Amino acid sequence: MIHNSNKYVVCQIASGFTDQIWNLRAAISIQKLYNKNVKLDVSWFNEYGKDYLGVENRNLEILNVFKDIDLPLASKDEIENAKKDLFIHGDKYSNIDKFLKQNKKIYVDGYCAHFNKISNLLDFNEIFDLDKYLHPLLNKMQLKYYKDIVDCESVALHIRRGDYMYACIKSGINIRVNIDYINKCLKYFNDKFGNVKFYIFSNNFDYVKNNILPLLEGRYKYDLIE
Repeated sequence: MIHNSNKYVVCQIASGFTDQIWNLRAAISIQKLYNKNVKLDVSWFNEYGKDYLGVENRNLEILNVFKDIDLPLASKDEIENAKKDLFIHGDKYSNIDKFLKQNKKIYVDGYCAHFNKISNLLDFNEIFDLDKYLHPLLNKMQLKYYKDIVDCESVALHIRRGDYMYACIKSGINIRVNIDYINKCLKYFNDKFGNVKFYIFSNNFDYVKNNILPLLEGRYKYDLIE
């Protein structure tokens, strides 16, 4: 039973698909482990809906994928009232547990789902069965890649460029993932498991073709997932 149903917690859902999953995990954890009446704020996608640089679209995906997640959407008034009562900015606190225990209307922004700011979180696999939710959405080509990945000694290599690089630099984060690091990782996995096939995902395949493929050509098996 949800405690104090006249009070509620509004959890923001924002940014790309992975961030949305983290946000949703936080929302469900707050509902179940903190015994709160939780509602979702998805207004970010109508108001902004772009990456950090304002270039690539960020679409609301999780409600179409995890269709049996039973959390209502917050109204505009509910969002504003929660923000007025207690607005938790995740980038300002290392841990927000003490706020979640308060008997108030609470607004939890998207940053709160990251970096262990919430002590009590449900295990990812308790909430999301990816075979159940994502497998039915795969098209014929994606199913072929899925079978190939399952059937061989596979390693996924994700090269993310664009807004992530810019955000790290702007935030003063020292990015250590250079070409030498990637080269060492390729060798490590191939030496450890033997006969590895690398599946490469990226949002900048021009960069991959110019900088990553020379590390792979003639040395390792690979496939570009464009």
